[in-house]
Amino acid sequence: MPDPLQPEGSLVYTMRDNGQDDLWAISVGQSTPLRLTNDAANDRDPAWSPDGTRIAFASTRDGNWELYIMEVSSGATTRMTFTPGFEGAPTWSPDGAWLAYEGYNDDTQDLDIYIISTDPNRAAEDGATRLTYAAGPDI
Repeated sequence: MPDPLQPEGSLVYTMRDNGQDDLWAISVGQSTPLRLTNDAANDRDPAWSPDGTRIAFASTRDGNWELYIMEVSSGATTRMTFTPGFEGAPTWSPDGAWLAYEGYNDDTQDLDIYIISTDPNRAAEDGATRLTYAAGPDI
């Protein structure tokens, strides 16, 4: 597995292959990528955690676009959001405790920015917090 914390680092990215988007990783300077996901659903918007042990991403594997976190060492994946709307474009807080992301708000019929804990138990208990309230999409 490429190590994003090595001096040269590594990239995690989305590539479309055989009609589906999956996550791939490659160490800088290498020519052979490593496929990280191979789900029939689309996976996209990957982001390394600050400590390089996890990847947050968006996926349609449970129907609509939701956020997930993958443990890089095991490949274990945890669903973080549970809404009927769209969630995507996750980014990590510097301490790795939170994900910020864009989500569709049914009340405003608009995209807003939310945060959610990266601890699955706390995320399930507390849910997400909406941060933006301006008219127009916040992405």
